[in-house]
Amino acid sequence: MNNIKDIKDRIKSVREIRKITRAMKMVATAKYTKSQNRLNENALYRKKIEDLLLSVNQEVVRRYNPFFNTPVKARKKLLVIVSSDKGLCGGFNANISRFADKRIEEESYDVLLIGKKGVLYYKREKTVDIAGEFKDVFSKLSFKNSQKISEAVKQLFYSGKYQSIEMLFHHFESMGRQTVVCEQILPILDTDNLKPDDEKSEQGKKENPPVYVYEGSAESVFGNLINHFIDLKVIQVLLESELSEHITRMNAMDAATKNASDLIDSLILEYNRARQSIITTEIIEIVGGSEALKK
Repeated sequence: MNNIKDIKDRIKSVREIRKITRAMKMVATAKYTKSQNRLNENALYRKKIEDLLLSVNQEVVRRYNPFFNTPVKARKKLLVIVSSDKGLCGGFNANISRFADKRIEEESYDVLLIGKKGVLYYKREKTVDIAGEFKDVFSKLSFKNSQKISEAVKQLFYSGKYQSIEMLFHHFESMGRQTVVCEQILPILDTDNLKPDDEKSEQGKKENPPVYVYEGSAESVFGNLINHFIDLKVIQVLLESELSEHITRMNAMDAATKNASDLIDSLILEYNRARQSIITTEIIEIVGGSEALKK
């Protein structure tokens, strides 16, 4: 009887766990839809800023902008590692830390940590110089909050301590594919990468290009646009990371729910076998007792 009771208790526990994982998957799905909409909106706005940058893109303007020049005395690089604030998202954080560890082994990096999981990992496991940390970023992710990170990145680059600043994060490609990438954001290599592709270029030739009227010098306009462009780049990275996290959590909770269902099925089968064994034993005892009385 104890065995049957234990099995029933296990079935009940696994069913409760399945309810939780199913609910977490539904929450992650809702957050995924919201994050994707925000990412698409940010991409449209960022494209408009890129068009404005192209309209004032002059070689002399770029030459004297600090974001386009590597500090002369700098000897180290800064790696901005974007992890998550919460767990239960499969190999999301493990992939980031594995990629980051490999990068740090190859070159001399300080790290700027975004996300509670990355902060805990590098404070507990690794001996690296931490230039700063941001926790609980994704609980209320907004452009205003992301500006705190972008301003910190700009100030660290202004300090002249780092040759370059790179961001390591999960790049969202599609629902079924999110890859860990490392992109240099400062110094900006060139604004040539802002140019539209061939298809858009052909379309631009057919249509009349927009005419912009600026107040102030080209240098001041370009400087303000570049500052805003970096802010948009940072929020884009955070949105892509958040979206990838939700997708990974959806997949992890879906797999956990299926595993719980399989475990419940096997426990029910085990319960039925144990119950059948007890019934069979009782029948044998009754039959045996009856035979004994006959004798």
